[in-house]
Amino acid sequence: MIGTYGFKNCPELEKISLPSTLTMIGYQAFSDCPKLQVVDIPEKVNTLGVDSFSYCTSLKEIIIRNPKCEVRGIPSACTIYGYKDSTAEEFAKKYEMKFVDITTSSYADTSINDSVKKVPVIESTAVDGSTVLECGDIIFGGIYNKEGDYYDQCWYLFGNKLVLYDHERMNDWIAADQSPFSFYKSRITDIVIDCYSVGAYAFTGFTNLKNVTILSAYDFDSIGESAFEGCTDLETIILPSHFTNIGKNAFKGCSSLKQVTLLNVATKIDGDGATISNKLVDGKPVFTGTIYGTKTSKARDYAEKYGYNFVDYTDIVYTTTTAEKPVVTTTTTAKPTTTTTKPETTTTTTEAAATTTTTSVDPATAKGDLNHDGETNVADLVFCQRYVLGIEKTTYNCDYNGDGVVDVFDIIAMRKLILQNMSK
Repeated sequence: MIGTYGFKNCPELEKISLPSTLTMIGYQAFSDCPKLQVVDIPEKVNTLGVDSFSYCTSLKEIIIRNPKCEVRGIPSACTIYGYKDSTAEEFAKKYEMKFVDITTSSYADTSINDSVKKVPVIESTAVDGSTVLECGDIIFGGIYNKEGDYYDQCWYLFGNKLVLYDHERMNDWIAADQSPFSFYKSRITDIVIDCYSVGAYAFTGFTNLKNVTILSAYDFDSIGESAFEGCTDLETIILPSHFTNIGKNAFKGCSSLKQVTLLNVATKIDGDGATISNKLVDGKPVFTGTIYGTKTSKARDYAEKYGYNFVDYTDIVYTTTTAEKPVVTTTTTAKPTTTTTKPETTTTTTEAAATTTTTSVDPATAKGDLNHDGETNVADLVFCQRYVLGIEKTTYNCDYNGDGVVDVFDIIAMRKLILQNMSK
């Protein structure tokens, strides 16, 4: 499996060789790879995730060898190669894309994956005893399970982005520089978390880390002791609604940290005022940014206890009306009345009166539907968070609350609407 955002935003990626054992390609797995031209999807792949190849502007051909593969996202400019009466052909017809019967093409007996130069895999052991595989520019890691048939606690590093997936709970470490990815900390600027927790000391001293994206919004519940301590480039963190605990010193000494948002009223913050801090005042760690929560939350209790700035996001007035529909107006101007008078007869002719026709046109995408799937839901909330963090692109309007700025308050406003919809 290639997970969510697996190779997203790899500007130099030109060719890929996918293994014959691959079974799934996740959401936006190869999004924003502008040099990628041809992709050959192996026969065992049963799912192509939504927007798997979005913003791949040079992608011209995609070969789908499984006639029953679930296809949910291919750029419209692509030519799809597949089998007659396959799901690939059905997708091509639905979206009016060019389709070629693979049996009549040069791809019938030859796979692109066979022509891509293979890169040797170097296996090593990390400081915590887990396995690390170096494959060219990509580094994979994980712990081989007791049954010996797969890796869990998995992660990979491509460029400056670290992705953690297939975790239930991340391991805790006893000190800084003990996690398997700490060896690469100087190059890591983005972390994508798709697991239930962040272990103690996992990212301590990752001084170039700028963005943290939490994908598992309903399962992610805790950050361990000193997990992000000393991450001096980190500016904002948003913790989801099921999140319950911040460990002691988790965000201590994060000198660029400006906003911490806790969407769960019951989130507990361990330790003292140093747990969330960005500077020293008279030798004491303090936080000069803003903590966002609700007036009945433990986040507020923490902020008041240590004299930190707190904002109750439920007091903010939101503009949550749907997007205005564009209006097309057609006006027919009246012609002047003509009167003809003769000695015995008077004739009066009046042309048609002025008419105005107004037609409402539905917008292509409803406000808040940031991933263009036809509805506003949790997936859009995650998308908005990634956009605010600067790691997602879109031509659609992310200013959900209508205040002229795209920021954390758009995320909060979207969450309120989604929760209201869920409670109906």
